Amino acid sequence: MMFRTSNEKGPSRDRLNRGGTWRRLGRALGFAAREWHQDRDTFAIKRALSRLSDRRLHLIGLRRQTLETDVRRMIWDIEEERNIGAEVLQILDDAHARNRNSEPRDRSPSYRKPTTHIAKLDRA
Repeated sequence: MMFRTSNEKGPSRDRLNRGGTWRRLGRALGFAAREWHQDRDTFAIKRALSRLSDRRLHLIGLRRQTLETDVRRMIWDIEEERNIGAEVLQILDDAHARNRNSEPRDRSPSYRKPTTHIAKLDRA
């Protein structure tokens, strides 16, 4: 059918959300945006560090000749630490869920639930 009448509808939202082209496009755009932000941030850090004198760069353990490589390495290290932190939080959440499921069901007055506090860190 070449023309659409007013009571015809386009593809259902469920069909579009299930995957396919729109989901792949969304993921690709998200990946491209993250890469662009990382490149922008790397450039800003490198530009700020390049304003320092050689002596000051040496004091913080950097050299002008390897500045870009050092900045990329620092960013990679930060990302690795975030990934490790996220994995640790996931392990703690899983352990907490298992412990909650294995608690005794007896809620008599003699039973007192242990008070444990797990700090929730910002998941960046």
